[in-house]
Amino acid sequence: MKHKIILLVIGLNIFFSFLTSKAIASDMDSKNFGGKSCDKLISELNENFFAGNISVLVYPNPGNDHVIVGANGSIIQSLKIINFLGQIMLQMEPKSTRLEIDLLELQPGIYFIQLQINNILLTKRLEIIR
Repeated sequence: MKHKIILLVIGLNIFFSFLTSKAIASDMDSKNFGGKSCDKLISELNENFFAGNISVLVYPNPGNDHVIVGANGSIIQSLKIINFLGQIMLQMEPKSTRLEIDLLELQPGIYFIQLQINNILLTKRLEIIR
């Protein structure tokens, strides 16, 4: 059986997917991923991303005054909000599967939420608008 490796770079996240199905592999050759266009797949991965069996959801995104971070049953060991210059704007150790973060003290702009879950470091993009 033929194996292909796909590398998608979205923001700071790198996703690897090992495809073994000939049907999916042939779709790949035409820039179509399992019946979805590359743009559609990247859009879906931007909304939710996966590392192993960990799913992280950040909503609403873009956020205004608060954002909720959920880790699909996994404990969030640590969380950092980092600005575009790499400065840590907020840091906490919630030890929870879901938390609400107050954004009122942060200026509108693009940030990164860096999470440590099950000793895996994950990064998610966050936009703050007002």
